[in-house]
Amino acid sequence: MSDIEGLSRDALKARLVAAERQIANLRTGYGEILEEREIKNSQLAVLRAAQEWQDISTAPKTGEAILVACPQRVRMLGFWGKGASEPKGSESWRDSRWWKPIQPTHWMPIPAAPLIADERTK
Repeated sequence: MSDIEGLSRDALKARLVAAERQIANLRTGYGEILEEREIKNSQLAVLRAAQEWQDISTAPKTGEAILVACPQRVRMLGFWGKGASEPKGSESWRDSRWWKPIQPTHWMPIPAAPLIADERTK
């Protein structure tokens, strides 16, 4: 004998309502999981894009060092700025080692340094 045999119509209806509520909760939970997955995928796409070479026109001109690709040298550190003795308004892309003007075509952020365990904790 099944667990629903002998139940009244009202009891069966109550079980059906409870089952439908559980299904709705599962769908809501599943929807939240899918939404969270979509957000994580978007964040991952942004992180991946940040680690790819981008056109120099999109590079930050804040003075921070970035990786640049130039026809003269494939990859180097560069920044947007001016030489110490140059007048204001003469900012351009510079080689971070010699501060010489360069003509980069692409850039990417400097990746984070690897995590290195502290030698004292070994």
